[in-house]
Amino acid sequence: MSKHRFTIKELNTHSDQWVLMKLVADRIEDTTNPYTPFSERLRKIRNNLFDFVSENPIDQKAQKEEIDKLLKSQEEDIGN
Repeated sequence: MSKHRFTIKELNTHSDQWVLMKLVADRIEDTTNPYTPFSERLRKIRNNLFDFVSENPIDQKAQKEEIDKLLKSQEEDIGN
């Protein structure tokens, strides 16, 4: 059961949701009984994250640009 080791490139190019999906997948691999409520919940979370990432393909650069826009508009509001 090997843990996924994230590269700097992966962390810089993938969304937070993708990273979370990988972390949950690692935790699922560590469970010994796939039929426990915890294992089932982890699989449900992983599937929801996968659906979200598939339906909302946003790269890190676009995400950063959106955050920068929001911060800039907040700074302008504070300045007025």
